[in-house]
Amino acid sequence: MKKNALFFTLASLMLLSLTSCEEKSLIPDDQKHPDRRNIEAYVFNYWNGGSFYFDSVYAVAGGEIQISDITMVFSDYEFSLSTADTVDADTSFGVANLRKLPTKIGLLPAGTYTGEHQVTIGYTESMFNTPPSMAPSEIKADGLLRSDVGYNHLLIRGKYRVEGDTINWLPTIPFEYRLGGTEFNVHFERPMSFSVTANNPVSIFFNLQVDMLFQGGLTPPNIPLIVSDPNDNDDYTAATLLFNNLDQALSLD
Repeated sequence: MKKNALFFTLASLMLLSLTSCEEKSLIPDDQKHPDRRNIEAYVFNYWNGGSFYFDSVYAVAGGEIQISDITMVFSDYEFSLSTADTVDADTSFGVANLRKLPTKIGLLPAGTYTGEHQVTIGYTESMFNTPPSMAPSEIKADGLLRSDVGYNHLLIRGKYRVEGDTINWLPTIPFEYRLGGTEFNVHFERPMSFSVTANNPVSIFFNLQVDMLFQGGLTPPNIPLIVSDPNDNDDYTAATLLFNNLDQALSLD
């Protein structure tokens, strides 16, 4: 009898263990802590008035480029009511890979709103100087965490080909542009009226003229690397030009 009791006890424990594992495996990781933010940003990309396609080859001053990745960081979203009150919607970050749509950037409670969206491409001074050990994981991704201090809010990666190259007919040389620093923040405001319900996300739309990022002589064949280093005059000058180009290239529709 003791053997039978021990057998049934062990069998029950094994069954409970297997059931627990099966139940755990039925819940996808992204559903354990769902992102409940309901303000979504869409960024639509264009080149010279037409659609822009990642990994396609485009002509720029001094050669050709092929862009593989553009990452942009949204932060400090809030909604300013027409009564002059501000709804502090969310303090988290939206890290947008522009290959994908949309990016969640804020959370508003249910209700009817009339006023102005306010959002920043960049970081507040305090967040920019937050030690990596205390910063959210989203802004510590490859290319966003800076080697000295702070975090980048624009990352452009791809390859380029120098004009006149008779060996390579496609871009093969890597380039990387990293824009970081609160002086390079870009702020947006947009009046809007809308209602927020449980299953009704609110969308705001940005247009990015990608070709305008490379105007004013700022092209990978001429400048293949930007890291926004304030101690390097040439690099910082290039970063300032990239910031000015971004300010003109990105608009809130």
